[in-house]
Amino acid sequence: MEPPVMGVVEGVAHEGARSRLFYKHGKVSGSKIDFLIDSGASHNFLGSRFLDASVKSSCDECMVELAGGQRMKVHGPIVLAVDLGFWIGNVEFYIGPIRMDAILGWKWLKMVNPKIDWQKGLMETRPEGKEICTLENVEEVVPELDGKNQSVAASEHELTHMPMQRDCETCVVAKIKRRPARRLEKDVSALSFNDEVGIDLVEPGRNVKSVDGSKFILTHIDRATGWVTLAGLRAKTHTAVADAWKSVQAGRGWPKVLRTDDGNEFKGDVGRLVREHLIKHEVGIPYRPNSHAEQERFPHTLNQGIRANLVQAGLGKRWFMHAAQHFAFMTNRLHVGRKSGKTPFELRRGEKWSPRNLSLPFGCKVVYKDDQPDNKYAPRGKVGILVGVGEHPMAILVLPRDDWTSETPKVIRTQDFKAFTHEFPLKGIEREVVSLSQQEELPEVDEPSAVEAVQDLDRRIDALRAREAELEKEIEALKVRVVDEERAAGTGGPVTIPQLNLTTLLKTGAALASEQGRAAMEKEVKSMLKFGVWDESPLTLEEARRQPGARFVRTHFIFGLKFAEMPEEFRKVKCRLVAGGNRIWGSDGAATNDIFDYETPAGLSAIRMIIAVAAILGLQIVSFDISSAYLHADLSGPPTFAYLPREICDSKDTVVRLRKALYGLPRSGSDFSQDARRRLQKFQWKLVHGEKNVYVRRNAASSSVALLALYVDDGLLACREEERPGIIEELKQEFLIEKAPELLTEGGSLRFLGTSISLKNGSVSLANQEYQDVVIREFEQDIRRVLRAVKSPSEKLDGEEVLNYQVIWKTLKVREHVGRLM
Repeated sequence: MEPPVMGVVEGVAHEGARSRLFYKHGKVSGSKIDFLIDSGASHNFLGSRFLDASVKSSCDECMVELAGGQRMKVHGPIVLAVDLGFWIGNVEFYIGPIRMDAILGWKWLKMVNPKIDWQKGLMETRPEGKEICTLENVEEVVPELDGKNQSVAASEHELTHMPMQRDCETCVVAKIKRRPARRLEKDVSALSFNDEVGIDLVEPGRNVKSVDGSKFILTHIDRATGWVTLAGLRAKTHTAVADAWKSVQAGRGWPKVLRTDDGNEFKGDVGRLVREHLIKHEVGIPYRPNSHAEQERFPHTLNQGIRANLVQAGLGKRWFMHAAQHFAFMTNRLHVGRKSGKTPFELRRGEKWSPRNLSLPFGCKVVYKDDQPDNKYAPRGKVGILVGVGEHPMAILVLPRDDWTSETPKVIRTQDFKAFTHEFPLKGIEREVVSLSQQEELPEVDEPSAVEAVQDLDRRIDALRAREAELEKEIEALKVRVVDEERAAGTGGPVTIPQLNLTTLLKTGAALASEQGRAAMEKEVKSMLKFGVWDESPLTLEEARRQPGARFVRTHFIFGLKFAEMPEEFRKVKCRLVAGGNRIWGSDGAATNDIFDYETPAGLSAIRMIIAVAAILGLQIVSFDISSAYLHADLSGPPTFAYLPREICDSKDTVVRLRKALYGLPRSGSDFSQDARRRLQKFQWKLVHGEKNVYVRRNAASSSVALLALYVDDGLLACREEERPGIIEELKQEFLIEKAPELLTEGGSLRFLGTSISLKNGSVSLANQEYQDVVIREFEQDIRRVLRAVKSPSEKLDGEEVLNYQVIWKTLKVREHVGRLM
């Protein structure tokens, strides 16, 4: 028999109450009998020996429902006097074929309402009175039954279903328990780093969004070392999880075993990666988190660390991703394992971590170097708080004081800093305000309290921001007005400025000397890190050369001036990190070439065909732009290592492994086209015969057709109006589309690849007049420049002379201008 536990009946708190066999000697109408007291019995019962002639004449036969749901024929009810020693009273019984003399069930317990201690054998009916009861085993109280009485024993078991019988279906269905989860200690000493990994998702809360746009955290734990890696997700989808997992595995290769729970976010694209790379996928048992206890426990630990970091820093919930990354960084280097006695850093790298200048608490005060002071006498340092650390290269992330209350804060990455590890500026302010607000009475003084001063300062800041926004709108309106007036003075009326999106190259030095150029470079580097273009950890040249088939390439920044045809206030500096694909060499230093299938973007004839079909079938035309298009695709072919520009990495002896199709590499265009094809084929898009980047999708149910053309990052879609939202949403699931797609509406126009597409009275027209005007105007300027150089203003040149001067002076490129027109 299992050890009994305390059970309390109705209205009294109970702890772990379970039914047990509990026997008490007593009397019924003066006759000594043994009572079974059981809370599982539905009624009070007497054995068949009490069924005499007088009872049969006074009690009718009836059916009662037992605890297991069965019904049994009995006589009754009959009321008899019961004496238990500690309790005397009348009890209503039913007489039937039971194994015991008498059973006191739920009705008696409800009437008496005793407190029973099954462990000590105590029954209490009054707070001051206790009666010691005898607790005996059923085999000692009731003799073994012979074969003749087996049916009687079965009937009695149906009354109480005590004790549980494994061959009784009712007992099994009603009382089945969860199997005990005994911890199985697996020896991980034979595992190497990245052999077995576990991933899981942590949801910070509903409508909680980090400053970097993350809404979920992907946790990645290496089982051999306990090394933790985190990645932010903007959506809880299998595609987002797969992309984040690939970025984490970059530089490590694929593991042998992946451990996850049974969530849908770990299927789909994640399952495809598992199958493609022959990874064993161990899925935890639903509702049994202990089957993957290590990774299921970590989210709780992570949330505790995030909360502690945010409280210490005095920051709000939108900084949870920065707090999480800082916690993971320090945990990997400082947390000593209970069994191994080593940190994850020691287990992975084989040496202890050298903190250098990075042993810094989250939210501590930092003074960092200001690279752009207002003047020569301005302080060279600015105050901020630490919101992140990194080792490759060694740097910290700082939130400047000017952005502490900003809705769109700017985080600065720097190596030049001085940290004050025991000062937490925001935490101190928060404590002061809270402590003052909790006081019942503030002293009456002439000066305002600290709380009032802070509130007044916040109001003034809000007013200044509102005024700043109003002034910016007025300035923009004045700029447009000035441009219109200047152009109207020369042409007799206001001129609409055509946006042709022309881009001209800028010299790198001049671009980096401007604030716009530096901001464009920082944005490009952040985009590269976001997409995981290269591995986080750099390698030495010797380590890279040992990779079979290793190839090397240099990278550099290219700066361009977008909207070059527009007035200066409309122009925008763009930056792109590209590879020098014209010079790729192998481990031996010899030049090498890649062998791959070249891809071509959608041609002009195919684009015109899509527009014509859309006009005939009455389809809507939509243009869209894919941000960082090439970076969506993994880089195929042999391992390629890149020298990063000195603006990113000062070391000339280290390289990084490229993981994404970087601009400038010969095979990047092909990799992107093939990757886009795989993504679109998931939504039943099929290639048009003879074209590699023109797709068609037919809907048999609605007899509709949709067409799609991709010219690298520019896309043109033709589809029915009711299908457009769904198709756009599918494209956004697979590609990063930051700008809102542009729809061609009646009486309006949109621009695609320099061509103006217009819709008027149901007819679609194409025009390049604005682009041609710009080319002709530049050609005329070139002509005037040549004339000033070789002829006097009064002399003229004919066509033949122009071509001759082009050859002699190499300054007038007539054929180049004609090519632009064509």
